[in-house]
Amino acid sequence: MKHFLKWFVLLLRRTCSRPGYLCILLLAPVFGLLLWFTAGSKSGALTITVSSYDTDQEIYQDIVDKLDSRIVSFIICETGEEAIQIVREGRADAAWIFPEDLDEKIHQMITDKPGRVTEDNALVLVYERFDNVFLRLSREILFMRLFPYISYEIYGDFIRTDVGVTEVTEETLRDHYGLKATDGHIIVMESIEGSRDIQEALETSYLLSPVQGLLIVLLITAGFSASILIEKDKRSGLLTWVKRSRLIGTVYAYYLATMLPVAAVIILTLLGVGLAPVLWREILLMIMTVISGAAFCDLIRLGIGRLGGEKALSIMVPIILLFLLAVCPVFLNFRSIRYIQYLLPPFFYLQLATGNVYFWHFLIQMLVYVGLDIVLIRILPVKH
Repeated sequence: MKHFLKWFVLLLRRTCSRPGYLCILLLAPVFGLLLWFTAGSKSGALTITVSSYDTDQEIYQDIVDKLDSRIVSFIICETGEEAIQIVREGRADAAWIFPEDLDEKIHQMITDKPGRVTEDNALVLVYERFDNVFLRLSREILFMRLFPYISYEIYGDFIRTDVGVTEVTEETLRDHYGLKATDGHIIVMESIEGSRDIQEALETSYLLSPVQGLLIVLLITAGFSASILIEKDKRSGLLTWVKRSRLIGTVYAYYLATMLPVAAVIILTLLGVGLAPVLWREILLMIMTVISGAAFCDLIRLGIGRLGGEKALSIMVPIILLFLLAVCPVFLNFRSIRYIQYLLPPFFYLQLATGNVYFWHFLIQMLVYVGLDIVLIRILPVKH
C-alpha cells in the first residue's frame, strides 16, 4: 500500500503538471456549464420564418402568439416572399407560410370530400433547406398549434351533420366545446423507477441529456492518456525497476492518478447543472466507472500497446473514443447492439444514471475486467 500511495502521489503531481491534462480538467466544467446556460435559454438550434398572405387574420395571429419553443427560434415576417428569401439566404432553416383564408381552408378540409392536397388547398406551405431531426420536431409543433382549430371544426361538423342540429350558433358550439377543455398536460411522464414527475421531465432540456455521456467519454479519454503514459515509461525503462509483484499496483496508480481528478470535476459539474440529485449515488457510480474504465483501458493497452507501443495507442485511441460516442447511448440508444454495449463501461454508467436495472451487470463487468487485467499483467512479460 505504501508503494502504491508513493507512486500515486508522484504520478498525480506529474499528471497535473501536463498542459494537455489540465485542458481535460477544464473542459468538463466549461462544457457542462456552457450546455447548462444554453439549455436555460432559447438555444436557437433551429430557425423558422413564419408568415401569411393575410397577416391580419385572427386565427393566424392566435397561432403566432402561441409559437414558443426552446429548440426553435421563430422569425415573424410581413410577407411570404420575405420568409422564403430568408431561408434561401441560409439565415433560416425553414419557412411556414399560412394562406390568407386559413379558417376557410380548415372548414373545407373537414366538410368537403377527401381529395388530393395541393398548394391551393393546403393549410400551411412549408419550405425547408434540408431535413433533420429538429425540423421533424418543428413539424410536431406546427401540428400541435393547428390541431385545436381542426378539432373544433370536426366537432362543429359532427353536430350539424351527424347529430342534425343545424340551428346552432357559433357561441353555443364554443361553449359546449369548451366544457371538455382540460388544464395542464394529458400525458404524465415518469421514469421506470418512479422517481421523476411530470414537471421535472418537462423542465429538463434536450441539451442536457447528452452531457453525462460526453463527460464519461472524457473520463475514458483520461484513462487512455494514462495508458499512453505507461507505454511511454515502459519504453524509457522507468518501469524496469518495479518488481512484478508491485506492477499491478503501479499500473493502477497511473490510472487512478489520471482519472480520479477528472471524476471529481465531473461530479462537481453534474451537481452544478442539476444532473446529480443524489450525491452518494453519483459518487458510487463514478467510483465503479473509474475502476471498470481503468481496467478497460489497460486491457486495450495490453493488446494494442504490445503490438505497437504508445504510437499504436495514440492512433487507435481517437477511433475507440468515436466508437464509444456512436455505440453508447450518448445521443441515440441502439438496442440492436446490446451485446456490444455490455462490453463498454460508459454504457452501464449512463443506464444507471436513470435507474437501478443494470447495477449488478455493471458490478460483474467491473470484477471481470479487473480480474482479467490482473491475470494478464501477472502472466505477460514486460516488454521494453
